[in-house]
Amino acid sequence: MNMVYWHCKNCNKGLPYATISTKELQQRGDCYGLESKKADGIPYLLSFVWMDRDRRYFIALGSSLFDGTPLTRTRWRQIGDDPEADPSRFELTIAQPKVAEVYYSACAKIDQHNRDCQDTLMLERKLVTNDWSTRVNLSILAVILVDSWRVYSKMTFPAEFTGLKEIQKDFHGHLAAELIDNNYDQVRGRTR
Repeated sequence: MNMVYWHCKNCNKGLPYATISTKELQQRGDCYGLESKKADGIPYLLSFVWMDRDRRYFIALGSSLFDGTPLTRTRWRQIGDDPEADPSRFELTIAQPKVAEVYYSACAKIDQHNRDCQDTLMLERKLVTNDWSTRVNLSILAVILVDSWRVYSKMTFPAEFTGLKEIQKDFHGHLAAELIDNNYDQVRGRTR
């Protein structure tokens, strides 16, 4: 069965936001969901809220709210009442439903790509526009630039072999310099 997942940052059509947003969740790992059923009683749509640090809303076709692999995060905390006490590392374990586990295992790459486009490249912040065609072209350019960075970083030798580590901002600077000072459109005559 093909499964489709949506992570809902805003209220999407089909999400019973008014119902699941009022459900009280006590701690990290708590979840509450509703399913929509066809006329024959077979469920086809799952809407749920899951509590991590904050509430996260999802819509899914397929999967379930059965327990998935718990998340484990390492955190620093100051234990005790002494204000001069050193912080200690500890493992924070958070229960998550299977449907959230599947979503985060697949969609992390999309979020990472978006972060590279918006936070590292920052074309939309540097070139602010209200023209829709310019915004679309900037978005396409950002995708091309981030994809070229990803291909370049996979093709070059890893930093442990070369001792060099080029970061994404440096790559974009070098790429811009090469595109500005290029001779790609010069026509050369054949030598005799």
